[in-house]
Amino acid sequence: MKLEDYKLVSRILFFHLSVIYIALAQNINFKHLTVEDGLSQNTINRIFQDSHGFIWFGTQDGLNRYDGYNFKILRHDPLDSTSISHSWIWDVFEDSRKNLWIATWNGLNRYDPHNNKFIKYYPSAEDSFAMKGTRPDAICEDNEGFIWVGTWGGGLNRYDYKTDRFYSYFHHAEDQNSLADDYIRCIYYSSKKELWIGTWNGLSRLKKTIDHTYQFMNYRHNPKNHDSISDNKIVCITEDRQGRLWIGTLGGGLNLFNEQDGSFSRYVHEESDPHSLSGNDISAICVDNEGTLWVGTVNSGMNIFNKNKNRFVHIRHNPDNKKSLKGDNVFSIYEDQSGLIWIGANGLNVYNPRLNRFKHFSSDYQKQNGLSNNKVTSFYKSKDGNIWIGTDGGGLNKYNPAQDKFSSYKRIPGNSNSLCGNNISSIVGNERYGFWIGTRAGGVCRFDEDSEKFYPLIPDQDKAKIIYYVNAMCMDGWGELWIATYNNGLIRYSINNADYSHFMTDPADTTTLSGNYLLSVYVDSQNDIWVGIWGGGLCRYHRDKDTFTRYAHNPVDPGSLGDNIVHCIYETVKAEKRILWVGTSGGLSSAEITESGLLEFEHISQKDGLPSNIIYGILEDRSGNLWLSTNMGLCCYNPERKTFTNYDIKDGLQSNEFNTGACLAAGDGQFYFGGINGYTNFFPDQIEKSAFVPNIRLTSFRVFDQPVSFNKSLNMLEKINLDYEQNFFSFEFTSMDFALPEKNKYAYMLEGFDKSWVYSGARRYASYTNLDPGEYVFKVKGTNSDGVWNEKGAEIKIIITPPYWQTWWFRFLLFISAIGILYIIHKYRLAKLLEIERMRIRIASDLHDDIGSTLTKIAINSEIIQNTDNSGRIKEASRKIGDMSREIIAAMSDIIWSIDARNDTLKDLLDRMRDFSSASLTEKNINLKFKTKGLMLAKKIPVQFRQNIFLIFKEAVHNVMKHAAADMVEINFNGTGGHYTLCIKDNGKGIDKDIIVKGNGIKNMKLRAGRIRSEIDIKNNQGTEICLTGRLP
Repeated sequence: MKLEDYKLVSRILFFHLSVIYIALAQNINFKHLTVEDGLSQNTINRIFQDSHGFIWFGTQDGLNRYDGYNFKILRHDPLDSTSISHSWIWDVFEDSRKNLWIATWNGLNRYDPHNNKFIKYYPSAEDSFAMKGTRPDAICEDNEGFIWVGTWGGGLNRYDYKTDRFYSYFHHAEDQNSLADDYIRCIYYSSKKELWIGTWNGLSRLKKTIDHTYQFMNYRHNPKNHDSISDNKIVCITEDRQGRLWIGTLGGGLNLFNEQDGSFSRYVHEESDPHSLSGNDISAICVDNEGTLWVGTVNSGMNIFNKNKNRFVHIRHNPDNKKSLKGDNVFSIYEDQSGLIWIGANGLNVYNPRLNRFKHFSSDYQKQNGLSNNKVTSFYKSKDGNIWIGTDGGGLNKYNPAQDKFSSYKRIPGNSNSLCGNNISSIVGNERYGFWIGTRAGGVCRFDEDSEKFYPLIPDQDKAKIIYYVNAMCMDGWGELWIATYNNGLIRYSINNADYSHFMTDPADTTTLSGNYLLSVYVDSQNDIWVGIWGGGLCRYHRDKDTFTRYAHNPVDPGSLGDNIVHCIYETVKAEKRILWVGTSGGLSSAEITESGLLEFEHISQKDGLPSNIIYGILEDRSGNLWLSTNMGLCCYNPERKTFTNYDIKDGLQSNEFNTGACLAAGDGQFYFGGINGYTNFFPDQIEKSAFVPNIRLTSFRVFDQPVSFNKSLNMLEKINLDYEQNFFSFEFTSMDFALPEKNKYAYMLEGFDKSWVYSGARRYASYTNLDPGEYVFKVKGTNSDGVWNEKGAEIKIIITPPYWQTWWFRFLLFISAIGILYIIHKYRLAKLLEIERMRIRIASDLHDDIGSTLTKIAINSEIIQNTDNSGRIKEASRKIGDMSREIIAAMSDIIWSIDARNDTLKDLLDRMRDFSSASLTEKNINLKFKTKGLMLAKKIPVQFRQNIFLIFKEAVHNVMKHAAADMVEINFNGTGGHYTLCIKDNGKGIDKDIIVKGNGIKNMKLRAGRIRSEIDIKNNQGTEICLTGRLP
């Protein structure tokens, strides 16, 4: 072979290997945060996460603190002595005391969160223990708590907290055991308790000797020794999980230190090797929790080292891919506590490994040989392992997983052996009968894989019209193809006999299909056929009778189907128990399939945890979970625990919207779900919730919507004291999981006010108003983006001081005032007792006047009976005694009723008046009309009022009975504006004027009216009308 041929082969091989590794790199998608999102500047020198969970970004224009939602920017302010010493940030580090150290272009800063201030360190000619060098650029801490600071030109500094002094170490040309160079770019404290210093003239290793002195061992590049370090300009140092040191250089690539012999293994860029480093100017190194080595370069992008194959995968900026690395000039790399990789390259690039759980394939996949259309409607896996994908408008696609390559088949006009239509709705088949493609507006055709030709199911065009529009298909175990059509019912096609049967609805026959517009058809484990119908619910086909049983939604039957629009049907079998699952537009319905054929459905919907009520597809994984494709993402539902885990486009899905029936469970455990933007492919067994429990932190406290500052960090406070007028306050809080902050959930409560937790969803804000003075505890908890709760959360005490009127001295005044009030109450009680005493006297007077005189008359009549033998006089005296006894009983009843507290309402008075008048007048054959209007029946009235008004009323009724000779009495008791009017009117002969002027009964009525401050008026006009008016008490 000629040299030119070798070169050609080498170029071809290099090209194909490059394509494969580019494809691997394309699986890494980044989320970007830039100045447009609030970052102070896109050049990020350092990334660091503190113990609270906040991410800090040191840029060339300010220090940024990120909480997952917002950036808090700290810059140097010449007018503020407490601000940071310079806005150009080189390094950020948190020590074991939770103090944050910041190395800037001009000076070292220590942020004290306990006092919320910066302490600055500068060189001082007067202080020999001051820091040396004005440009610190690297910080770390050793196991003894010493802070080590590397500077650019000022050597190495060691800070001692106990003495608050710096001790300096410099390069001395005459001393080979001194520091390699005073220009330091990085320092690293290893697990072997050794300090490594990367300088601009070699690598230094600092060891502490037995006599507690420090000694340097230096490693420099030797052009004649390939085992020496590759370059003297050391940029970064890190340690892998095996305790091996990796050293990045500027110009010399990457080095791996061999502890046994002090040699270095070099990894450099080689033009002829696509697996080598992308560039030799290393800028940053990071080893993640999985042991993967990430290497950033200057203008050559990112590298991921595959230690098993000893090769690198390149990640570069791709202007055509919005999710690629933002830039090729990498300044910093960091892995946070949750496993996210943060890369500073023209802004922030955040890689979430969990998003790789779901693979997304779309029409722009690799730009070439991708899907022909993004609207994926169906799947089928052939015996050779290829995945066949039906699209709506793009024909049929074949995906070869081994080659990661797509090929497509489309309708070619005039070619009878091409695809029958490009709008594919369904693909079904098996090894024996091949596979079949159903289309919308193209009918059904069979595909021959060997010849790659398509053959129409029914060649006769006229007969084929019945299956022109196909919505779904399935194939049973007898080689029968079941075709659900668009408004043309169900077709059963026998592949063996090449004939078909046609089933349509008959409104007069309930054993037929319930509709002709079919959405789905499914064959279960017993070869039974189930049909889902638009608006017609579910139908089950009985082969022995050639009939259908209908199952429809009934609003008054909770055991009926959840909705009459059925998108998908699925069966699960466990311990010989067959469960039918039906995806509808009203949620998911399920029922046990029994021999009786009766289905008693249970339902779950959005209110139970589904992301949407529209279910498009159902698959069961090996753990018994059901995966449901919906209008709002995927749902993993566990039927035993009745739990839901929902995923959406933010988790890497093709879209939130999926398509009806577009799902496949491949034999290797993979699931495929198609939607409007391609399809999602994943292994359900590998979809696990993140176990990371994020810190929950308070980020803001406001009073009357104004931010409040404290003399220390909000999260360092134990309590907040507020004045009673500051009773409207609010908190903002955050969960320190930055994977998908918008999916983090929160709950909060204020102990002493809230009775239980308030679950606020993604809202991270809580406010309270009009709280009483006292002590409260505000608590908040949250989740990561996979719903794992941090139950401990965060809490802070709130103390609202009382106003003066709740102080001890004011309460003493209240006590004195209370004594005075009690005295007044006592006086009032005495007055009431006197009033009661007067009432008793009145009652005694009434008893004496009315009952006493009556008893005297009874005594006189009894003496008459005793002293006479005249039977006539005896009979008359006995009658009088009986009448007078009844009068006494009535009088006693009136008195007892009036003083009974149970009869204290206006309604009780009216009932008494009605009862008396009705009984008395009816006995005399006098008709009665008793009317009331405008009275507050529940109003309570005092004893004196109800006693006197009743006796007035009673006397008036007695007068009618005795003197009026009437046959009709009309009584009106009305109220308005707190006043009343009581009128008793008869149609009799009227009362004699002498009786009105001289009668004792009228006098008593007027006397009683005066007692209740009322007026009485008597009129003779076609009968007698007695009206009593006054104010209701």
